[in-house]
Amino acid sequence: METFILALAGYFIGSIPVAYLLTKKRHGIDLRKKGSGNIGARNAYEVTGNKRTGFAVLLLDMHKGIIPLVILSKLGLCEAIPFVAVTIIFGHCYPVWLKFHGGRGLATGAAIALLMSPAILLCWIVIYLLSGFIKKQVHIQSVIATIGCIVFALFAYGSPYLFYAKYVCVTDDRSLLYPLLAMLLIILSSHIQPVYQLFKEGNHD
Repeated sequence: METFILALAGYFIGSIPVAYLLTKKRHGIDLRKKGSGNIGARNAYEVTGNKRTGFAVLLLDMHKGIIPLVILSKLGLCEAIPFVAVTIIFGHCYPVWLKFHGGRGLATGAAIALLMSPAILLCWIVIYLLSGFIKKQVHIQSVIATIGCIVFALFAYGSPYLFYAKYVCVTDDRSLLYPLLAMLLIILSSHIQPVYQLFKEGNHD
């Protein structure tokens, strides 16, 4: 029951629509109706043209993942961390407050990966950058990097060097692998629509 309550709390923390609230308050803009419609740092910056707003969203979205997991680790609630990590990402991508229309989960996911498996984060960044040589498009690169990390995580399972949570406590390798895979799949799902739209527009050219 305790883990369930903490996981539910993780969802509500993750679902705080930072980008939407900041752009609404500072610029009077409904981010859902501007730019890509994404509730994240990139769209907040592109729509407002304000670096401070974009950077503030980025930092706050990252800390939605960092602060709860570090607190749980300090309290010794290690078994809850994998579940809370997943629900934070799910809440960010599918927030109940905005009819499940949220961000892509990259900033929050990167922060959580840094805590739970820096190697996964490094893998994502490397594949993202390399895929840019093939097709320089943020959504396509993100999809390629995310799928690449899923494959990497499965093959790297059990490695003490690749699955190493330095900043939070975990019980075993499975408590790293399963949440990482779940988070990657959630992030992947959030990119399906924009990638589909890109291919749809390409076919009309």
